[in-house]
Order: sequence, then C-alpha cells, then structure tokens
Amino acid sequence: MKTAAPVRTPGVRAVLTERALGRATLARQLLLERAPLGVAQAVEHLVGLQGQAPHAPYLGLWSRLSMFDPEELSGLLRDRRVVRIALMRGTVHLVTARDARGLRPLTQPIYDRDLRTNTLHAASLAGLDLAALAAAGRELLEAKPISGTKLGALLRERWPDRAAASLAHGLRGLLPGDLRRVPGAHGAAPARAGVPGGRDGGRHLDDREAPPHRGAVRAAHQARPGRGGRGGGAAAGVRRAGHRSVRCGGTFDGVRVVVFGATGMVGQGVLRECLLAPDVESVLAVGRTPTGVTHEKLRDLVHEDLLDLSPIAGDLAGQDACFFCLGVSSTGMSEADYRRITFDMTMAAARVLAAGNPDLTFTYVSGAGTGGRAMWAQVKGQTEDALLALFPKAVMFRPGFIQAMHGATSKTRLYRILYRFVGPVAPLVRRLFPNQVTTTELIGLAMLNAARHGAPKRILDPKEINSLA
Repeated sequence: MKTAAPVRTPGVRAVLTERALGRATLARQLLLERAPLGVAQAVEHLVGLQGQAPHAPYLGLWSRLSMFDPEELSGLLRDRRVVRIALMRGTVHLVTARDARGLRPLTQPIYDRDLRTNTLHAASLAGLDLAALAAAGRELLEAKPISGTKLGALLRERWPDRAAASLAHGLRGLLPGDLRRVPGAHGAAPARAGVPGGRDGGRHLDDREAPPHRGAVRAAHQARPGRGGRGGGAAAGVRRAGHRSVRCGGTFDGVRVVVFGATGMVGQGVLRECLLAPDVESVLAVGRTPTGVTHEKLRDLVHEDLLDLSPIAGDLAGQDACFFCLGVSSTGMSEADYRRITFDMTMAAARVLAAGNPDLTFTYVSGAGTGGRAMWAQVKGQTEDALLALFPKAVMFRPGFIQAMHGATSKTRLYRILYRFVGPVAPLVRRLFPNQVTTTELIGLAMLNAARHGAPKRILDPKEINSLA
C-alpha cells in the first residue's frame, strides 16, 4: 500500500505524515477507541457535539465512551448541566452549561449576520425593532417554557405583518436559549432554568412539544460496545459498561456514596453501578490500593490502616450511603485474624461513618449461612448484629453463589480458579436455581435501591436481593 508523503512546512524540522495528522484528529475526537470518561468530561473535551436532532448526542457519545449510560446524559440535561444551544456554524450543539457561557458570545457575530442575510427569514425581519423583539421574547420566556412554534404565534400577535417562523428564528439569534428535549425522559415536562450565556443570560426555547424520542436511548442500551479492551478487574468493568440494566426505579437527589472493598469482585460490580447511576453525585472508594478506575464522580482514597480511620474522618463525614464490600475468605486463617478483618475493620469504618451521619444507609455483604456454627459464620453474624444495632437503616446482604459480570474478578486465587471453570455454566445455574444465585450487577443495583427506598427486610437472601434490584 502506498504511504502518503509527509506534510512539509518550511522552517519546521519535525514532520508528520498525513496519516499521523489524520489519526491525531481522530484521537482528539475520541474516535480511535472508547474512552473511560464521564459524559460531562467528554462533552467538554470535544467542545460540544452536534445536537440538531435531540437523539444525535446519545449516539455520538455511545460511539466514543466505554461506560456511556444514556440516563447519565438525560440527567445532565434535566439538571441543566449540559444544554442544546445554537452555537457553531449556526446550528444546535450539545455543550456543558459552563462552556455555553463562553462559547455563545464568540459565535454571536454569526447570528447577528444571519438576521440580515438568512434567505428564509431576513426579508420578514427587515426594518424590525430587534431590541423590542428581544424584550418581548424575554418576557414570554421568563413566564414559562414554550415551544418555538407557539412562541412565533405569540410574537405575531404583536407584529401581525411578520411571519411567525421568522419572529421565532430572529429571537433565537437574539436570545441564546437552551433547546430542551430529553430523549428517554418518558414525557417529563420541560423545566425552566437559566443557561447564562450570550448577551442576556439565556432562556429556554423548547423545540417541540411532541413526546420525547426514545429510540436512541433504547438502541444505546441494547447495543454492546465492540471495543474497550480485554482486561479484567474494576477498571475493565467500568470500561465495558456500554450496556446496563435500567430496572431501578426512582432516584435520590445528589447522593454521596462511600464504597469499601471496591477492588474485590463484589465491590467492582457495586462501583460500576454507582458510577452509572445518574442520581449518585459522588463516589468515595476507600481501600489500601487504588481502584484503577477514572471517572468524574470517583475519588480514590488510599488508606493503609483500615483499623484506624480517624485521619480520614473528615472525608467520611456527611456521606449518605456506605456499601461495604470488603471481606476475605476464612480458609487458612485463625479466628483472631479473621475477626480482625471481618469484625474489627468493619466496625471501625461504621463508627466513624455513624459519627458523621447516624442516618446513613449502611449495606454489608456477609453471605448465605451467616449465623451458623462455622467460625466464619459466627463472626459474620456478630458483625451483622453490631451494624444493625448501630444504624437504623442498615441492610445485610447474604448472597449465595455470585455470578461475576462485566469483567469483575476475585482477588482470591482459589475463587478465580473456581470461577474459571464455573463461569461458562453460571447462566444455566442461575436459570435452574434463581433463588440461590445472584450477580455482581444485581447486588450493586439492589444496594442503590436500598439507599433510595429502603429494603423490605433488614437481612436479605439471594432471592430478595434479586427482587430489590
């Protein structure tokens, strides 16, 4: 195959081939491989995505992000943290609200010129008092959200000799506004919230009053990424999160979650669901090693001595929920060593968290058989009892066989060997014994719902965990 000749510039010693330049452009646009970024990070990195059609940003982000969840974008749109606004090239783009403030003034000359030169609307706008049009439009939009069609009709009541569509188009150039439409919002009414930008601070122009488009959200949920690496562990579990369950009902407003044991198999699954949940504001992962995951919501807090958390008490204060997934196998351990990790470490964390927020939801993973005669079962049972006495909202999870999902892997060598042989038949086992088997994904979803709504019982078996998810 013939290689393109290098691009040479006089006076420049370093030379790039056309292919290198092309691939650099693709990399900058996140089009060579899916990136482990959150939605807001990606939108700011790209300095906006084409958003003329409401569903287009969903497909654009799905093709670029390894952990894209359509509901994360929908939540940002509803919260006004990202907006669809007329910007570059005179077309609608999806940008963060922060970027909209800086970009719209830079592109405003395009819209000023368009008012005089647009082939469809310039003639109808000629000679019009544009300041009066802007004032009238601002008054209408401050009262309530309104569609472009209805806005044009209302403006035409004042200027009956002008075309309604031209009046609405002119106002779009004069008042930078957020064209709100959230695919997958299931009929949610448009909310009114300012998007500061341009010359007047911005207002909302709902581009349609039709039911929101759901096809893009459904397609993005059903499609599975074909890229993103083969590595296992927590990082891979989030990288490959292109598909997720959307059975969770309800949300909480800006919840802050702390996860212990996020590098273990169960913790990896729980961390993944927390990062995908649009109503989780922040995730603090506490452990002796970092998770290896990069996400705008996530902060790794590496702390060597988990028996003494007083140095990080300030970081743990004010958390809303704790998902405690830290644990070890009792195989080959003395009761004293097992108790130190299972009971003492758990209660060290619990006491610090309770001091910061006694109303915190504390979920703890013990296991089927807890409370039995075996040494491990006795220690687990005593840990459960202490947590239930400390937290009114404590919920104990007693899973049986756990199917690892989305690349989650165990840190215990014996379990890794076991899952290597059992893994291929795990879906069959789950179908045959649905009340004894759960998954890392379902445990994560169930923990989130326990924090959202509470749990039907304070101790949950596998069937109840699956039902809560």
